[in-house]
Amino acid sequence: MENGYIAIHMIQNHPPSNLNRDDIGAPKTAYFGGCLRARISSQCLKRSIRRSEEFARHCGGIRTRRLIELLAGSDKKKRETVERALKELDMLDEGGSNSGESDKKTKATVFISVKSVRELRKALQDQSSTEDFRKRLQEELQKSWAPDIALFGRMLETRELSDTRVEAAAHVAHALSTHECMPEVDYYVAADDIPGPDAGAAYVD
Repeated sequence: MENGYIAIHMIQNHPPSNLNRDDIGAPKTAYFGGCLRARISSQCLKRSIRRSEEFARHCGGIRTRRLIELLAGSDKKKRETVERALKELDMLDEGGSNSGESDKKTKATVFISVKSVRELRKALQDQSSTEDFRKRLQEELQKSWAPDIALFGRMLETRELSDTRVEAAAHVAHALSTHECMPEVDYYVAADDIPGPDAGAAYVD
């Protein structure tokens, strides 16, 4: 059987709104077909799919940099075991926390299955050594599978960790408006409920 793919094109109505913001908080746009159009990025669409009520029933992955908190909670001994294991795998961000050692995170976002999280929590509960836990963590990250990981892929490799990449089965393109779109800066006022000698605006922006 030959490998194939299914292409899905959809048209969806949206009310005037800021569905996907850029770095300055303005609606995202793109030039296409010779004119400026409204845009929703592929990343925004994929997250909306993953977090939707319909997809969540089949979703088995967790994407986070708070892996230490996810696995060890507030248990100090368990957190130290996870931190040391992550450090050995070159995954620990030792300088990225602004709120102290209790908020250490991974260098990159980790996409891991709920099943692997349960297995790693059990390994911590069994009071395994740092070396044993590091091996278990590496194994789980290399074999960790869930529908959303398979669908959207995973990019996770360090100098000490390999064979964890998952090629995405789905390709999601940016969504563009069917018509030309000229974003406007929203000028608004907050009316003052108590009338006075001025024009009646309590706030203008």
